[in-house]
Amino acid sequence: MAFEAMRVKYMFMDLRYPTYLKLQISLVVVGAVLAAVLFPYRGDANWLLGNGWWLCLVAVVGEVLESVVAISVAKKKYRGQGPEG
Repeated sequence: MAFEAMRVKYMFMDLRYPTYLKLQISLVVVGAVLAAVLFPYRGDANWLLGNGWWLCLVAVVGEVLESVVAISVAKKKYRGQGPEG
């Protein structure tokens, strides 16, 4: 992989690109599974339980957008400094 040495800033951490990618993929998968689990409870009297499925989907879309932006910024910085650091 060409970007193995690239670093991506995530919250207060500075992660290597492969680690960041694994973290984001697992967050998206967990959010999608949680949305699927909560989907049968739509319309429940408890507002959070009844609307949790689409809230999880919104969070997943936000994570994907955040990942795209963070990776593109990291790639620009990485190309600007060169692979030697």
